[in-house]
Amino acid sequence: IETMSIRELFKSSNLSPPDKMKEKEITIYWGGPVDPQHIFFIHSSDYKSNDSISSNNDFTITRDPKILFDIAKNKGPKEYIILSGIAVWESGQLDSEMMRGDWDKKLNNYTPLFDNGNEMWSYLINSRDI
Repeated sequence: IETMSIRELFKSSNLSPPDKMKEKEITIYWGGPVDPQHIFFIHSSDYKSNDSISSNNDFTITRDPKILFDIAKNKGPKEYIILSGIAVWESGQLDSEMMRGDWDKKLNNYTPLFDNGNEMWSYLINSRDI
């Protein structure tokens, strides 16, 4: 987990920040070992882009840098977390891990992803929702 200004995130992503931007501190979480040089956004489904992948009505995943510009101008999603890298599985790998009991499939309320700030990970692990 790393906290930085949104301006620093633009700089580290080799993007020029918009002229009119609200300065704010943001937290970037480790999303996984794949593509750690790229940032990904898990966010509320009120925001869409051409690059969005909707899981359901609770949250959406976006990799399009346009979302960062929209967040900087207060036009982005209502709720979001920013991740560096992602975790991915090969076809059938997650199903196999689920059948072995490696994962609990209990998360049916995605609100904790956005409501618990820095406490989110502890909350999710302790509630056994992941």
